[in-house]
Amino acid sequence: MEKNLVYIIVKGFECPLDEITKILNLEPTGGGLAGETMGKKTKIIRKISTWDLKSSLAEELPVTQHVDALLSVVENRKSELLTLTKKYEGELFVAKYNNNEFNTVVHLRKDQIQELAALNLELIVDIYRI
Repeated sequence: MEKNLVYIIVKGFECPLDEITKILNLEPTGGGLAGETMGKKTKIIRKISTWDLKSSLAEELPVTQHVDALLSVVENRKSELLTLTKKYEGELFVAKYNNNEFNTVVHLRKDQIQELAALNLELIVDIYRI
């Protein structure tokens, strides 16, 4: 079994989340401000503000498909996203869960890597064995 959670994240800002939302003209799927709790069921305090856009595809699909879907969502907002990632920080975050006993691979195509770089997005990959 494999599960992939893939996000585009803008982080490190000090303005309200609504400002990032207005600039991108896009509702986030998650995020929060530094100093807030990470969720209703935890007391962990968020250290950095984040605006998160999670891929809406099924979690079982390959990472490349999630990346394509996210890049499609921001296609008409590239200039605004680039402005934000230059002013703050930006990343493509991949959380990969699997029960594979062998090596786990996260594959991105060259065109995806080039597009992420053009958007000033760092690549962060977390791999979890379940």
